[in-house]
Parts: sequence; structure tokens; C-alpha cells
Amino acid sequence: MKYAPELYAEAFTRALNESAAHVSRDALVARLLAVIEKNGDNARKGKILNAVRRAFIKKRGGREISIETARDQHIDLGRYFKKEDEIETRVNPDLIAGLRITVDGERELDTSLHRKLSRMFQ
Repeated sequence: MKYAPELYAEAFTRALNESAAHVSRDALVARLLAVIEKNGDNARKGKILNAVRRAFIKKRGGREISIETARDQHIDLGRYFKKEDEIETRVNPDLIAGLRITVDGERELDTSLHRKLSRMFQ
């Protein structure tokens, strides 16, 4: 690894902004993938592309929201988030009951039964 994923993301978003009229987005993506391969970072391609996605979300004023529930159910939390936010929902049976909300991979609200039981028996 030569560069951190965040540096790839910063360079890509800067290139996209500077050459908006000159080069197509597809061409810039192809160049990014070529640079990743040239630098020997193919094993970290997923992390790099996630960093690029997070940079775009942040640039448009949004946050990356992850919602995990114990069962497949419809939860309308849209009123608590902005339209710019990127919301991903998934089922995690290990939670037993409740839900876990993570914002930007840093802040977390965990109301799961699994967490409550873990805290009781520590």
C-alpha cells in the first residue's frame, strides 16, 4: 500500500471537480482503477472505493447512516435524517431484538437486547 484510501478519494474528487467539462466521469473512474492497480493496491480496492463514496456523501452535505435490526421490518426513520444522507438498512439476527444505528462509522446508538445482556453480565 502506497497511499491511504482517503488520499485516493481526495485526489479523485479534486480531479472530478477540475475536469468536469473536459473528461467524462467514466474515464476518470477508469484512471482511478488504473492508478490503484499501478500502485499495487488492488487488495484494498474496496476500501478505496468506499472512501470515494463517503467523500461524495460528505461533499453533498450528507452522512453515512447504517441501521441494523434484529428482524426484517419496516422502520420509518426518514424524518430523523436529511435527504442528502445515505441510509443503508440490514438485518442482523445477532442483535436478538432492538436496533443499532451508526452514523459515519463513528457514532453509534445501540438499543439491542444483545448489548443490554452483555452489559448486565460483564
